[in-house]
Amino acid sequence: MGSLAMVAVVPLLVAAVGVEGSATCPHPSQVAQRLARLLPDAPGPRHVARVESKGATIVLELVTEEGTRLASKELPRRGSCRELAKVAAVVIAAWEARFREGLLELPQGTPPPSEAGSPPRTPPLPEAPPLSEDPPLPETPPMPETPPMPGAALPPVATPLPEATPLTEEAPPPVAAPPVEPPPSASESAPESLSPDTSPLEFRGGLGAVAGFSDVWAFGGIARGSVGRGRGGVVALALVEPSRELLLGEGSIRWSRPLLGVGGRWRLLREGPRLELEGGAAVAWLRLRGVGFSENASVSDADPAAWAGATVSWRMGAVRPFVGVLGFFWFRLRTARVRIVTIPSSEETVTRNLPRGEVLGTVGFSFPGK
Repeated sequence: MGSLAMVAVVPLLVAAVGVEGSATCPHPSQVAQRLARLLPDAPGPRHVARVESKGATIVLELVTEEGTRLASKELPRRGSCRELAKVAAVVIAAWEARFREGLLELPQGTPPPSEAGSPPRTPPLPEAPPLSEDPPLPETPPMPETPPMPGAALPPVATPLPEATPLTEEAPPPVAAPPVEPPPSASESAPESLSPDTSPLEFRGGLGAVAGFSDVWAFGGIARGSVGRGRGGVVALALVEPSRELLLGEGSIRWSRPLLGVGGRWRLLREGPRLELEGGAAVAWLRLRGVGFSENASVSDADPAAWAGATVSWRMGAVRPFVGVLGFFWFRLRTARVRIVTIPSSEETVTRNLPRGEVLGTVGFSFPGK
């Protein structure tokens, strides 16, 4: 299905430079506002700056009113719309300053700016025709014709005209080059950026330990891996832990929940220490068995859960140490039951619920450390 593109034209005259184009990020009005701060008001020929979108680049052109192209440049679409507008304005201002200083060559056949901006010359006065000779008087007898001397020729008599005063051309006042601002770095990108993220895919693994308390203390190990581009990505984790024990009647029950989880991550801080939020779904393999009873039984079953966490990491050579927190919520309530027989005709059932929520602290390192 086709899409309609709205062409935005900004007929804003800033130091004889108009800004127009079909780009939406940056918008021509954003470039014009930045350009107004860089270029002073100076007389000169009117130019037009065009801002167009071309895939992953922004195309800048400086042309005359007649459409003659003076300069062009392609900028990579990186950073926010505000930052792209700043870079485009700096490039256009540098072109205009070079043009006014005579450093920017014009296409062949285009008059230089000094002639284009100078007043029209006064056309030369036409040369006066030579005066004709007076006719001879009728009463004067004709004189005998004297042969002309060789090499002697009389020049035509002409009325001298006053010499025209030459017009002096006033050179346009020098225009100081605007201060060139450095292009924005990747760390200054703003959340309002609408440009596509062209950063490469990043693969990362990690190993660590976990510890927490929920009815009883829990310890274990964690392995994780992630792949993503820029701020977002996909993360997978595996958690293993030794058996935990709960007293129940005359014995106890031992249980563990090794699990596998998958979800997404979102990076909040890109430079310095990284803060990442993550979450998703997991499934555990619940193993439960009795210990110390006259008859010990064991069961195992799949146990689904949801998980979420936060991690802070920092670069240290080839690895990136991290600390964080993980939380799990188990969808199903699990209950352990023990049947106690006191006399042949009487028995009692004792139950104990397994915790449905757990909060674990994590510490470890990920690699590579970039």
